[in-house]
Amino acid sequence: MFEPVDSLIHGARLPGRAPDPCEDDAPWFLPRPPERRVHGDALLDRTLSADRLLRRSQHDNLRRMADDLFLRRSVWNSVPVRVLFEFNRRCNVKCVHCDIRRAGTKELGLDVFERVLDEVGHGAFEVMPLVGGEPTLAPIREAAARCRRRGQWLNFITNGVLFTREWFEPVADVTARVQFSLHAHDAATFERVIPGADFDVVTRNVRDVAAIGRTTGVQVLACIVPMYGMLERLHEYVRFVADLGVERIIVQNLYPHTTRKDALMPEGCADPAVRREAFARALETAIELGVHVETNVPELWGDPRNVPRSASPFDLLQDSAELVAQFAPEFCISTAMQTVIEHDGTVLPCIRDRIPLGNVHQESFLELWNGTRMQALRESLFRAKPRPACRLCRSFYLGHP
Repeated sequence: MFEPVDSLIHGARLPGRAPDPCEDDAPWFLPRPPERRVHGDALLDRTLSADRLLRRSQHDNLRRMADDLFLRRSVWNSVPVRVLFEFNRRCNVKCVHCDIRRAGTKELGLDVFERVLDEVGHGAFEVMPLVGGEPTLAPIREAAARCRRRGQWLNFITNGVLFTREWFEPVADVTARVQFSLHAHDAATFERVIPGADFDVVTRNVRDVAAIGRTTGVQVLACIVPMYGMLERLHEYVRFVADLGVERIIVQNLYPHTTRKDALMPEGCADPAVRREAFARALETAIELGVHVETNVPELWGDPRNVPRSASPFDLLQDSAELVAQFAPEFCISTAMQTVIEHDGTVLPCIRDRIPLGNVHQESFLELWNGTRMQALRESLFRAKPRPACRLCRSFYLGHP
């Protein structure tokens, strides 16, 4: 299957892995050195030849994207490989660190979803049915049927309250990844972070879905932002989720713009030695138990021992982001690989900066994908002149937005 060292996916699961632009890379107005293309093509060929998950047209789209990046095109021949589709912005809980405004949410219909897939489904291979909403409140079975026909895979981020075995089993065959927001391993702290959620119900759902994942290959992850003193207990959390059958976790900091950041994560200002010790203990526990840590925390990143216990065919969906690092390291990974369609039809290039490209109720998606606003954004990134929010995002994700 995958080669853990000499392929596109090497190290890409660690957010800081993407290299900075090479010193020998040409300025934006000159051709790139041919060695970069030769090396990138060799890695892409090796990775795609080992892949048994994607369709030929999806492989071809990745090759077109490599061309678009390497040649610094403003109008692209490729389409995004990941579609974030917001059927609505409803949620059944209110996490203390969530600043999403949900008033006035609209419903984006399956007809729009199908029309977008008609335009990009030949190349896109991942669908995330969320932006600001909970996926279990969306028409996922109907969406899954459309993805199944076209060869797309679902990627869920869920609070887990309604993500039961019975809800998940009918769509498990077309699911690549499920990420549970599980921010503590004890009921009191968990329910403080997500008021109204039942800790026992959510952890049962995590255990059930992890068991399904071991059969189908679905990647099941638990995500924690260590709030309310969880930093010093992070090693306990790792053991807890491992006992649930979870082999991959995400540990991340709060987003820089979070309204209550200082109140929720006062340890962010703690003695650096305390932070290093707490994260080091958690990482050693994870390595001992065979739990892979995805992270944007500097103290957790970079240990070569931190690798998944076993390779997954779905690794390619996440690790295709390495394509950008190989062919255009100055470019934004999110802007290259994905698109966002909000509940009212607004199209965005990413979810960290609000850059409306237009609306799918008024124009086709492909018109917006190569419209004047998107062209201008691409040119600014190729010229290494990102917007302020882009710089903040790159810093937050350790150089790998």
